[in-house]
Amino acid sequence: MKMRMKKIIWGFFCALLLLLPQVRVQGADLELYATAAVLLDADSGRVLFGKNEETILAMASTTKIMTCILVLENTSPEDILTVSSYAAGMPKVKLYIEKGEQYRVRDLLHSLMLESHNDSAVALAEYVGKRFLPQELRDKDTSEFSAEESKQAMAAFAALMNKKAVELGCENTWFITPNGLDATETFAMEDGTIIQKEHCTTAKELARIMAYCIKESPCAGDFLEITRAPGYSFSANGRSYSCVNHNAFLNMMSGALTGKTGFTNKAGYCYVGALERDGRTFIVALLACGWPNNKGYKWSDTKKLMQYGIDNYFYRSFSQEGVCFDESLLKSIPVQNGQTDILGGTAYANVRVAKTETGTGQGTARSEMTGYSETPGEDTKVSVGEKDKTTSGEGEGREVSVGGSDRITSAEGEGREASVGGSARITSAEGEGREASVGGSDRITSAEGEGREASVGGSAPITSGEREAQKASGRIPVRKQQDSSGVRENLTQKETGGGEEKEGSEKKLPAVSYIRQAEGLLMREDEEVRVEYTMADSLQAPVKSGMQVGNIDYIVDNTVYKREAIVITEDVAAIDMEWCMRQVFGRFLMP
Repeated sequence: MKMRMKKIIWGFFCALLLLLPQVRVQGADLELYATAAVLLDADSGRVLFGKNEETILAMASTTKIMTCILVLENTSPEDILTVSSYAAGMPKVKLYIEKGEQYRVRDLLHSLMLESHNDSAVALAEYVGKRFLPQELRDKDTSEFSAEESKQAMAAFAALMNKKAVELGCENTWFITPNGLDATETFAMEDGTIIQKEHCTTAKELARIMAYCIKESPCAGDFLEITRAPGYSFSANGRSYSCVNHNAFLNMMSGALTGKTGFTNKAGYCYVGALERDGRTFIVALLACGWPNNKGYKWSDTKKLMQYGIDNYFYRSFSQEGVCFDESLLKSIPVQNGQTDILGGTAYANVRVAKTETGTGQGTARSEMTGYSETPGEDTKVSVGEKDKTTSGEGEGREVSVGGSDRITSAEGEGREASVGGSARITSAEGEGREASVGGSDRITSAEGEGREASVGGSAPITSGEREAQKASGRIPVRKQQDSSGVRENLTQKETGGGEEKEGSEKKLPAVSYIRQAEGLLMREDEEVRVEYTMADSLQAPVKSGMQVGNIDYIVDNTVYKREAIVITEDVAAIDMEWCMRQVFGRFLMP
């Protein structure tokens, strides 16, 4: 009997062990070489797996995905640019362009993305950045630029890079060079504090930038065409060039879309790449993924993460899941000082859920309300001023400014100006002569995000005022109810006396995805969608039709991926003398 019982117990544990590998929560069983790694859903921006994904590190030549997309967005591929002495002097890896030579933008973009040429990156950056310089420099032939003038053009381009990063919600990314070469900047804040920043990003934010490049940019098609090309040949200035794509991942997995490698002694091997399979688009970003003699680590990690996403995450539509908001829960809202049909009555405003405009595919929906920011950070401005700059040591020139702040450059200053709360800045650059296989970069050494503009959250951002309102009104807990159609998400009103939370019962609010509203999401089988709503308890007349009075949030893993607006259906006018006279005549003087 005892032996039989032991066999039963042993069989039970064996069965349990067989099941364990299938129960993978957030990829906890994945072992990676990279110091920082992320697997991102390109459509929703959701992190499907993360390892130190918010750690600030160098990203080397993966920088060039931002350089490429900004050049595409600000030029024509058929434009002709002229090479400066500064661009021609970039270290390896390089195309060996020479001062005064002219090239098509299209040709140098292939050189940039297939071979990772550092001189091509600077030539392209100067061509775009020159447009933001004072008129005298815009009119000057680039081949006649001094090193300082070239650096000013690079500074303007770096300003565009950082502006775009802010728009995409990247709080911990900082660009100094267009090729990823190691560079350092020092900022002098208004209070006298000195902050040092280095060329850097995080795995999560690098993946976010790639998502923009392949999904959201108006030039996404051109970006993919360039980065997917197995090779590219062109002729210019009496010479012929041949570029070979060094992104080996393109031939490793079915559906591989694009990618960019990078390496410096400081950054280690880095990689960011994308794969599309069955309508799902995954992005992997790896930072510090081994050093020389371990060049293959990045491919091992990339394949492992991509396969994890393919095996575990599938698109689930919110509507098809039966996770829909029950509109019968919406009640009319009392309107103080609102006109009624009967004197002494209480005015009420009826509400409904605002209609959404659904796009094709897995993508996004747009609310009829205008309260959702479709372009994160669109109020962010980049300006290039014409103020004189104070220099120490050698180098004179015009200031390139973003946000109008003053700067001070050191003798070997890179000359990068950026908005840091209107602060003066001291800049220095290193690594221009430093040998690097494929570009390079350093990381921020100051406190994270200090001096940076706050992230502008993407779709349906929660403002500080809205957060306070939500804290006051309280979230509505979810109750699952069984009905004839299966499990359905319904909501029960919390009985807290006017919607106020009791002391000590405040909950942490869910974050809001930076991507526009989703109609569905890549999820594991064991994940559930939570639906919560917040609505005003009362209103003050006058009330206008279409006015937003609440939100309905679809939440997965404590992040809002879809937000619908609750709006007023008709106007409610405020009590005035005319209404009062009508009521008096109707009640007391008319038969």
